[in-house]
Amino acid sequence: MLTYSSLNDENVHLVATLERDCFGKDAWSENLLRGEIGQEDKHYVVLKEDDEVIGYGGFCKILDEGDIMNIAVRTDKRRCGYASKILDWFFEQADLVGIKSFTLEVRVSNLAARNLYEKKGFSFSGIRKKYYSDGEDCCIYWKYM
Repeated sequence: MLTYSSLNDENVHLVATLERDCFGKDAWSENLLRGEIGQEDKHYVVLKEDDEVIGYGGFCKILDEGDIMNIAVRTDKRRCGYASKILDWFFEQADLVGIKSFTLEVRVSNLAARNLYEKKGFSFSGIRKKYYSDGEDCCIYWKYM
């Protein structure tokens, strides 16, 4: 059974492990994630299936915009709709906290994620050159609610 919870002291270690598995040297540390817990402008969801963390995502509310910081899904659970469920959770939260638009950055090479974002109504807005630590560019996307 799929369950949703917030990022908390009980699951932050597992989320940090998922973060490392998905993003390698660009991963956020457990201490950084722990510092996000309870911040009023930060909104995180953790997806569990049969008590195992399979994905998580978070955004920061800045005025009436949501900056999507991370979405991660366990490698063996990708292409099963979980990232889409995380985005749907973000959109539900937008109504609750007054967000009128979302933005995000994604690697140019991450075609699966880019296709998902476009399917969910995000529009390509531009490129940030050499955004990632390995020098890869990122695509900037926006969605207006």
